[in-house]
Amino acid sequence: EMAGQVWRAGHQSAKRAFRLYADIDYVRPYFDVEPWQVRQRLIRSLIPPRTSSDTPHPIENELYGPLMLVFTLVAVLLFGMKSTGHVVREGTLIGTAIGISFFYLFGVAFLLFTVAYFLSVRVSLVQMISLTGYGLFGPCLTLLLAAIWPSDNEMVFYALWLVLCGLSALRIVSLL
Repeated sequence: EMAGQVWRAGHQSAKRAFRLYADIDYVRPYFDVEPWQVRQRLIRSLIPPRTSSDTPHPIENELYGPLMLVFTLVAVLLFGMKSTGHVVREGTLIGTAIGISFFYLFGVAFLLFTVAYFLSVRVSLVQMISLTGYGLFGPCLTLLLAAIWPSDNEMVFYALWLVLCGLSALRIVSLL
């Protein structure tokens, strides 16, 4: 009798947890975005907003674009590592690229979220992940251009890095 009650209670708890996390409607609002909106947000990710204390700039509350940028960064890193002959001693190239990309997205977003919390900036974690994810457009573009057109002159790479990544970083900082 007691074992049956424990079994039923555990079964009910597991069913509730499964329904909560398996319900696609929970995450649907974060991925409900049109392709033209993603394109517009990618372009805007390289344009720092004009600072004005009167009107706050809205931060996107979606995860489709940032997730696609993370997968793009994985592909660009993988292409760059393969083209340079990089060897990973433990693990695989794709595992390394995925680990670096997702750690950057969630690690930097959480770090910035923590800093924003201590500075009393009202921003949600999803907004911070979105902002950080769209901030990956500059590094993705820089690494892709460097991989497609390799140059012996490293100054071209550093100039691209400074301009494109600097614009992305400036947008993140100016929105916070």
